[in-house]
Amino acid sequence: MGSRLSRVGALVAVAAIVVACGTLFGKTYSLQLAGTEPGIDPLFVSIEDRTSDLQDVTQAVGFPGGAQPTVPTWNPPGQPNQVLVSWTGGACDESVTMTLTKQGSGYQIALATQTKSEVCTMQAVPRDVLLIFKQPTDASTVTVVPA
Repeated sequence: MGSRLSRVGALVAVAAIVVACGTLFGKTYSLQLAGTEPGIDPLFVSIEDRTSDLQDVTQAVGFPGGAQPTVPTWNPPGQPNQVLVSWTGGACDESVTMTLTKQGSGYQIALATQTKSEVCTMQAVPRDVLLIFKQPTDASTVTVVPA
């Protein structure tokens, strides 16, 4: 009987570790953003969701209704579950890692860019990713910081 309880206890401990790891490490989404202008290579983007609050992610091309945001995060009109994240990169960017974590009652995205080791002649390349949350998320509660 004692060894049976020990096995049950061990199984409960393993299940708790698996749940904790899922919360700590979450899910990773991968995208390849198409170059939006000639001479711009595709950009590989990895989004690490450490909140488990994301439903999906996708590339954003253009702005709904032609309205261009003046802030790095915003909700497209009529899409309360979607947050468009915009940043400025360069033509020499190879990949970007975005890590989404909880920050108080909102979220923080730590953005890290890996670049090619060559002279970069084109700067100020606009980049956009659309985060689709499981619930309505006010974009003003999502901040982007360098990693």
